[in-house]
Amino acid sequence: MNSIHERSIVYWIDNIDERKDKLYRNNIWCFGWLIVNRSRGVAIGVKDNDKLVGCMILIPSSRTKIGIVSILRTIMKLGIPPLYKSKNGYGQHAKNRLAAQADALPKARDRIMKKYKRWIYLQCIGVHSSAVGKGHGKKLLQFLIQTADSLNVPLYLETESESNEALYKHFGFRTVEKIHLCAKNDTVKQPMWLMIKDAKI
Repeated sequence: MNSIHERSIVYWIDNIDERKDKLYRNNIWCFGWLIVNRSRGVAIGVKDNDKLVGCMILIPSSRTKIGIVSILRTIMKLGIPPLYKSKNGYGQHAKNRLAAQADALPKARDRIMKKYKRWIYLQCIGVHSSAVGKGHGKKLLQFLIQTADSLNVPLYLETESESNEALYKHFGFRTVEKIHLCAKNDTVKQPMWLMIKDAKI
């Protein structure tokens, strides 16, 4: 449940391994994107001793498409992504990797979920590294599953590691497809597991 995995998509996009300051800046921008576009969905957090230690972002199926107005509003509030700036120290494929991810995942999600009338997209979930192993991620997932069951709708998510895939399977998700993200002129591929938890019948 840790927000940074051994081989996360954030590392793949940033194309950096050691420069934690750049990774941090890019993460701040990405999560800022989710917060600025909150009209698309909802963020649910869990606290421990009045400190936010975990969060998930959920988007209903009616809000999964991002319009040009949302994109422009986000750029006006946050600026362009850090890895798009010149002389930024990110890898040569960073911009193309971000574009590949932003193109491939929504297309796959739309294709897989088109047969469902309504569903919930678990866009991201994470627990702060200081709170891992205390059951916070489990609480978030259980809350999500109970909500989906009460609405009788399926859940959809994407994950980037086999260990995460196994964790989600434990909660009743099943893998419907595995894809590999690859940017133009790039040889490094990022695996992604696309998963569904069926609606309670």
